[in-house]
Amino acid sequence: MEISKKVAKEQLEKLLDYYDYEYKDLDDMSKKYADKILKSIMKGRVEVSDTGEIKHFLKYPLGNNKDIKELTYGHMKGIHKQEMDEYGADSHNAKGQALMGALCGRGLSIIEELEGPDLSVVENLGILLLGL
Repeated sequence: MEISKKVAKEQLEKLLDYYDYEYKDLDDMSKKYADKILKSIMKGRVEVSDTGEIKHFLKYPLGNNKDIKELTYGHMKGIHKQEMDEYGADSHNAKGQALMGALCGRGLSIIEELEGPDLSVVENLGILLLGL
């Protein structure tokens, strides 16, 4: 399911609005990841609710019966950022994965099962959220 660029931008704006940011105020690195997320929204792989929650529709379902077809990432809180404490300052992907595992409530182990484009979506979201 393809989403128009206009609708996708509105969804990205909802995510940024929740964290009190505007696209124009992002640094260059954050804009790069926001643009990647925009493409994922346009492909129908990511959906942002009116409250800023993120749904990630998996291309490659997980679980023994392949019954996990989506992950929902809640709002970032202090407890979620603590999941990243063990990683060094330059471990952006590891920090982003730990954060997204915490936000979906399933922990890092579910993120470690992701592959290909599903993992890319998580890394892009994680790195963007770390920069906000």
